[in-house]
Amino acid sequence: MVVKHTFHYLTITQEIKSRNLYVLGGGTTVVPAHERYPPSDHPQHHFFSWTAGRVLTEYQLVYITRGGGILESTSAGSRNIVSGDLFMLFPGEWHRYSPDEISGWDEHWVAFQGRRVPSIIDELGITLDSPVFRTDITHMLEREFVRIEEELSGEAPGYQSIVTARIELILALAATSGLRENLGTLDTLQVIKKAKTLIIERIDQPVYMEDVAKELNLGYSWFRKTFRTVAGISPGEYQLQIRIVRACEFLRGSALPITEIGTRCGFESAYYFSRIFKKKVGFSPSDYRTNSKSSAVTSISPPI
Repeated sequence: MVVKHTFHYLTITQEIKSRNLYVLGGGTTVVPAHERYPPSDHPQHHFFSWTAGRVLTEYQLVYITRGGGILESTSAGSRNIVSGDLFMLFPGEWHRYSPDEISGWDEHWVAFQGRRVPSIIDELGITLDSPVFRTDITHMLEREFVRIEEELSGEAPGYQSIVTARIELILALAATSGLRENLGTLDTLQVIKKAKTLIIERIDQPVYMEDVAKELNLGYSWFRKTFRTVAGISPGEYQLQIRIVRACEFLRGSALPITEIGTRCGFESAYYFSRIFKKKVGFSPSDYRTNSKSSAVTSISPPI
């Protein structure tokens, strides 16, 4: 048996390069046991040897559907790869990867770039030192890669938009799959709901997120990362938003002095309260109170 593969490297115009996210190419490689890897007919700018490795100028997602092997990179070190693993290659990051000689592997890959890619990856919590995703949603991921290759093969009108949407879906599925797999055993949603309740109940107290994590018998790093994944913001940001929302309610519905409102909402000083309130809402507390009586401001709601 020999290596079988298809690949598509696209011609990218300046107009496409101005987009927030765009696809550069993609393909599939089937590597039987004891066969040379990678195929030697890839363009020079993408070919690499195990000895030298490679540094790309783009992002790539590589999905393994059969077999196993190894991935090495500067930031992540050496990682074993098994069937069902998806890994990301970052621009400017030295890496190399290869199937196991005995098993070989089958891979799907897609290359992409764009102005918004770094922020998308940051929002999803994907990092250089954790580029491998081990999931149980293999059928969903393989379906998306197959559809991407179909679009790249045909290059029908609008294919760039369709493929980039599928790339974003793959990234989201990969970034959240680990959390979803753990929901049943860790009761993650209930834990985060309890944390939100503690924050709200103690809105007028100097509550530190490390103490909340400790009270829930959680490691702080896990708690902060998981809270952000579930709620969309960090626990500290959530606490601040709850305090701002409560302050708005007091300013609109009571005659309490601004200093007392700041204290009741957990702000350490009147100065800090006024400064943060204006930064977040766009008005000073006194201006917000005045303008709210004439409906010149819009209330904000917490993500509870």
